[in-house]
Amino acid sequence: MEMIGNSCKTTFHVFLVIMCYVRIVQLMDDQMVVNIGAIFDENSPELERAFSYGMETANATKYKFKIYAFRKVTDIRDIFQLSYTICEHLEKMVFALVCMSNIHSYEVIQAYSQALEVPVIVPSSPKSYNTDRFNYEIKMNPSIVPAMAEYIRNGGWTKVFYLFNSDDDYNMWRLQQLYELFNQHGKNITIMARQIDDPGTAHDILHRIDKLGVPCREKIFVLDFDRKRLPAFLKKLTEVGMNRDGYNYIITGLDTKDIDLRLFYHSGATFTGFQLLNTENEYLQRFLGKWNIPSRHENMSIPDFTTDLALMVDGIASLATALNVILVREQNAGRLKVFQRRRHEFFNTNESQGILCSPKVLFANGHEVLKALKNIEFSGITGHVQFNEDGERVNYTLQVYQSSYKQSPKKIGHWSSEEGLHLTTKPPPKPISESRVKIISTVLAQPFVQLKEKNDNGKPLQEYEGFCVDLLKEITATQFVNFTYKFVVQKDDEYGVKINGSWTGMIGEIVRRHADLAVAPLTITKEREADVDFTKPFMKTGISIMIKRPDKQKPGVFSFKEPLSNMVWLCITVGFLAVSTILFLVGRFSPYEWKENSTTGPSDDFNMLNSLWSNLGALMMQGSDIFPRSLSGRTAESAWWFFTLILISSYTANLAAFLTVEQFSIPINSVDDLAAQTSIKYGVLGGGSTITFFKESKVIVYEKMWRFMKFQNQSSGHIFMESNKGGWEKVKSSKGKYAFLLEESFNEYFNNRDPCSTMKVGTTLNSFGYGIALPLHSKISKGVNLAVLHLREIGHIIRLRQKWWVDRGQCGGVTGSKGKKSLSLSNVSGIFHILIGGLVLAMLVSIVEYAMHVNCKRRKKYKIQKKKEKALKKEAVPNKGELQPLRTNGSDGALDIKGLCYTQEYQTSPANLITFEGITENGQTQL
Repeated sequence: MEMIGNSCKTTFHVFLVIMCYVRIVQLMDDQMVVNIGAIFDENSPELERAFSYGMETANATKYKFKIYAFRKVTDIRDIFQLSYTICEHLEKMVFALVCMSNIHSYEVIQAYSQALEVPVIVPSSPKSYNTDRFNYEIKMNPSIVPAMAEYIRNGGWTKVFYLFNSDDDYNMWRLQQLYELFNQHGKNITIMARQIDDPGTAHDILHRIDKLGVPCREKIFVLDFDRKRLPAFLKKLTEVGMNRDGYNYIITGLDTKDIDLRLFYHSGATFTGFQLLNTENEYLQRFLGKWNIPSRHENMSIPDFTTDLALMVDGIASLATALNVILVREQNAGRLKVFQRRRHEFFNTNESQGILCSPKVLFANGHEVLKALKNIEFSGITGHVQFNEDGERVNYTLQVYQSSYKQSPKKIGHWSSEEGLHLTTKPPPKPISESRVKIISTVLAQPFVQLKEKNDNGKPLQEYEGFCVDLLKEITATQFVNFTYKFVVQKDDEYGVKINGSWTGMIGEIVRRHADLAVAPLTITKEREADVDFTKPFMKTGISIMIKRPDKQKPGVFSFKEPLSNMVWLCITVGFLAVSTILFLVGRFSPYEWKENSTTGPSDDFNMLNSLWSNLGALMMQGSDIFPRSLSGRTAESAWWFFTLILISSYTANLAAFLTVEQFSIPINSVDDLAAQTSIKYGVLGGGSTITFFKESKVIVYEKMWRFMKFQNQSSGHIFMESNKGGWEKVKSSKGKYAFLLEESFNEYFNNRDPCSTMKVGTTLNSFGYGIALPLHSKISKGVNLAVLHLREIGHIIRLRQKWWVDRGQCGGVTGSKGKKSLSLSNVSGIFHILIGGLVLAMLVSIVEYAMHVNCKRRKKYKIQKKKEKALKKEAVPNKGELQPLRTNGSDGALDIKGLCYTQEYQTSPANLITFEGITENGQTQL
């Protein structure tokens, strides 16, 4: 029995062992569900779609587990909300976090990951190289800096301009890594970094960089801008003119192929960038087939598959691969550690099921998951996926793309972190036309083509110079054409006129193919375009009028009255008289103007003369010694004072301008004025588009002018000039009796030449452009045309015009005054005449007054004498009752009654009784 019992116990133990093993195998064979946490920004719905596709792809793989994701969409810039979401996910026992990271959330995510030892997968990390602070980060995006450094070294550049925006520090990290890589290889490469806050206002910075003394072929720029700011910066490059041949740009990022560079399609600048996605990758091709099929629950359009989305998909694949490695290893060992479950749920530790932020509970197996992630290696849609001990991508490959003239971004090679840079193709060389020297037909027309000035030794520095010479140099320096040439000057200086079906001048040389190009101020016309090929216009102009600059008007004697018109002066005079009359009437009728205690009536203070004198003093700002006392008088006087205040202020302000600014008397101001008169003759260039314009014009004014010019040319000749310079010389020597019609460009040039005696009047009669003529169907027509457009777009033609028209002008500010100007005697002679005239008038008035006074006194004396004589004639013996007149003594008219004695007593009345008592001896009368 004892043996039977022992046998039963042994059998039972074996049974238990077998059952346990079977249970373990069953647990291992069950498909487990592994939790992960995913946090998305609310502004990135396309990343959620990529995450779903990555989950679907990972779960479709024959792993013995399924991945379940706790997703949360939040504003990752809100640190509090982001922290709460991370802790919420960790409590659900997640094996890893998949988080979107930017400059706002990076520090928060890494802090929680490092503190709780939870691996975090960042599909697109803003930081591109390792730091010792965070060890639990798996960065899916590889660094572009080593590829840039090798490309720059391979190109042989010794100076690099690094332009970046300043919203974050990650641009500085890439710049620092680039410095370190150059120093490690011992290359003497200078980096000139420029921080640009707003690409839209970067004109001054770019202009200074463009002016640096570095040859064009040496200039290379690294553009480290986010994708939102990059288009504005690229547009600014074209505005500054930094899209010329020889400018090389490297654009940071892993999606250069997707950048819109159509703005530079016809420019000479070269753009180079790197692409992580390889279109030849079979995994990528299969995935894109699924990606482009919309699901039934999707309402939005399918977004373009970018590099960031691909990194998200490979991030899920990396986590799934690492978890599968751990599970297979534990199954082979027959012991579950990381995947240990209780009641079909994962537990972190014996005390806690999840990972807690507070109180702090670490992820017990976090280091195991991290180690597995760093040791995986597989091929994904972003290429070979492998990490080093720092969680960075290694053994990866970047595709090198380049965009140049008329080429969209095109693959020219690749860069590998293991093998380095391999360029399969080189940038195409400049197109080269026929090898023979091109013949350039031209005419001597300043400032377009002229003989170069000689140096001190009397030897010419170069045969020709001018605007067209410089323009042709710029054209051949572009990447569109490349040929050697020589100038041949037209002997007859004709541009080209069709006579009897045959062309003369430069057009004839092109038509007969005696010349390859005609580079001159050659007008594009419909008739010429039919027989030759023209480029796009390199300059716009039109027919204008040149006349002799009128002599400066000498100021008149009464120039001081010019600030006011004659009508104003008349109104002032009328107002002066009217106000004086009002004051006179007020003084007569207002009792308050009478003197105090006056019983004789109105005062004489404001008689007519005093009223005129008072108002004149106010007008001259001198005042008067009499003032009105009544309210009515003061009202009238106040109104006059206010009137004179405004009048004198306005007059003084205008007087300064009229005395200092020299005036011109221009005989004609427009083409209508020129056509309406006959005293001034006018003409045009004998052979060219200007004379053709007047011949063929149907405008009445121009037909009339053409008939006048033909008549004058037949009668007197010398109306049609052989050259524009000849017309300019005739205008100078004609003393204002000849006007010359020519292109505006020549008009402006000659007006700025010594002796600065000509000027342009009126507006242009028409509008046309100058172009370069080539034979029909010439092989270089397209290249020359593109070169002209390129130079016009980048502003080189404007610079050439500034150089030859403005910088080399000899007149400067002819129409304006320079510095301070003193008034001459002729400017103010009128006031001296007024002063002298006033003094002379005062003397004359004084003489007249004296003469009048003497005359009045003499007349008064004469009247008294007459009376005296009459009295003497009537002297006789008085009758009774009559009083005889007394004689006067002497010439003074005094009465002489000496010797007279009246003894008769006149009896009239007692009151009127007068008795002469007698006469004293001294002649006094005693009554």
